[in-house]
Amino acid sequence: MPSALESVASAFTPGLVRQLAGSLGLNTGQIQKGLKLAGPLLVMALARKAQAPRGSATVANLLTKLPAYAGDDPAGMVDRLRLGNLGNRLLGRLLGNQNRAVITSLLRSSAIPGLDALLNMATPAALAQISKTMNHRKTDATALAKKLQQEAATLAKSDNDGARLVACAFAEADAQRELKSSIGRRDWAAVSSAPLLAVGHVAAARCPMFFSNPAGAPRERALLTDLFDPAGIPGDSTLVDAAVNSIQDLLSETLGDNLPWDLGDVDLTDPARVKAKVLDRLSMARHALAPLPAHEQADYKKLIVDAAIKMAEAEKEGGFLGLGGRKISDSEQAAIDDIKIALYG
Repeated sequence: MPSALESVASAFTPGLVRQLAGSLGLNTGQIQKGLKLAGPLLVMALARKAQAPRGSATVANLLTKLPAYAGDDPAGMVDRLRLGNLGNRLLGRLLGNQNRAVITSLLRSSAIPGLDALLNMATPAALAQISKTMNHRKTDATALAKKLQQEAATLAKSDNDGARLVACAFAEADAQRELKSSIGRRDWAAVSSAPLLAVGHVAAARCPMFFSNPAGAPRERALLTDLFDPAGIPGDSTLVDAAVNSIQDLLSETLGDNLPWDLGDVDLTDPARVKAKVLDRLSMARHALAPLPAHEQADYKKLIVDAAIKMAEAEKEGGFLGLGGRKISDSEQAAIDDIKIALYG
């Protein structure tokens, strides 16, 4: 039986590569570079999935359903996938709650624009090809799981550049998972929500009803999301990466202009109560992180304070036509000072 990596490579003919390039607005070189990550990613993800309880049956069941999506027209499937969400769902099933951490790491390390979109489109075609090979060779679930695990282990030790980046991405995701586990679910909820709440607190200094109606301040609402874009945050802190990935997961689950404030039953139309709860949440995060190395705590606090300052500086106050105004108003500075006190004690 050909290796799973070889099966993935065989799915992407030159014509299909050109079609992917056209659909994603990339050149064929970028597509080929991205596909060199897709193969190791899927092999290692399948192998890890197969190691879980009943994992071999889960993997076999997943692959058995896929040829119907590809049929004999993979190019036509790519057109359909461009408008659908199948690839994202499949990656979600394979990677579970490590999905965002792994993909974010690959985006940073590969510097391929649109890699996440490429992986979403390539995944169904690649898995369908593995499935076809498995069915043709009449490979049962147990044998497939064993073969995937052997191949993943070989890849991880090879000098394959794509495999090396994927192995590092999984290692980073595992480190983030272990960190969150060591902090505990309740405290992690405070740690992961605190950055959003802190920046919201500064926005509320300018727009008092921001927490209850973020849509009423569209500029601040958009900036709050942009401030925690992983692409703009250095990936050298496990804690910061884990927090930012959790924030992105929270944001992806919200609808419309709402935001995941996680403030319990606090009346969001009462600025004083909201402020008290936000600062309490920041203090909870500080205490939760006390056992961690000092440099991790410092990076996390810097993430929050820097984001708060950027929110405050987003709109000058006073002056004429934007000239001579103050970058940060008194109320915004007071909000930043609140944040620093809560974080640093």
